[in-house]
Amino acid sequence: MAQRKSGFSLIELLVVIGIIAILAAILFPMLLKAQERSKMMSCLSNLKQLGNAVIAYRSDNNGYMPNPGWWTQVHCPEMAGCPDWCGSNGTGVAIYLEQGSIWPYTKNKKIYSCDTDKTKPHGYAKTNGIWPLSYSMLYALHRVNPDNNAQIKKNSRCLLFIHEAAATVNDGDFLPSAQDIPSAVHYDGTTVVYVDGHAVWKTAIALRQEYADGYWNTGHQL
Repeated sequence: MAQRKSGFSLIELLVVIGIIAILAAILFPMLLKAQERSKMMSCLSNLKQLGNAVIAYRSDNNGYMPNPGWWTQVHCPEMAGCPDWCGSNGTGVAIYLEQGSIWPYTKNKKIYSCDTDKTKPHGYAKTNGIWPLSYSMLYALHRVNPDNNAQIKKNSRCLLFIHEAAATVNDGDFLPSAQDIPSAVHYDGTTVVYVDGHAVWKTAIALRQEYADGYWNTGHQL
């Protein structure tokens, strides 16, 4: 009687390939979600560190916030459109984080940028080959001392920094409802840190609603 040769038949190979394809279809999205989850947690840590840097800055500056920039020379002629917290000197130009007012409290360029943004179109020119910034500071915190601001004292949801949509990050100053929008790169939302120092992930829709409900109002208007 003839002996069967060792090895797989064509049908057996096709079955194995089919099983591998099914497993890959199941596991690959899970792997991508795990990677994005890791990036989101890193982004959350970045914002927490930036929030802590601002708290340290305030302790050395009579409780006042670093300058997030301003939009008209009427309000702030010496710093119009120039957020000094991140070392920006204009819209859409390269920035130098070491010149930022909170740099002495951070001294770590990595915490200014989210890993997810490295593959996204960005509003800033590259500085030394990298996208220097993912986060923006709420414009309404201009020259604000939260300890003396009645609007901020009313709630714990006054925004400090937000992970802004990469394409609209062009000055480090977040002006909601105008040209600046929350990012949705981490699932359907993004990470933020509030004035009281707590950092969380929220949906982009929830963040827009917080703005609409007045939680980010400090009493300063453009």
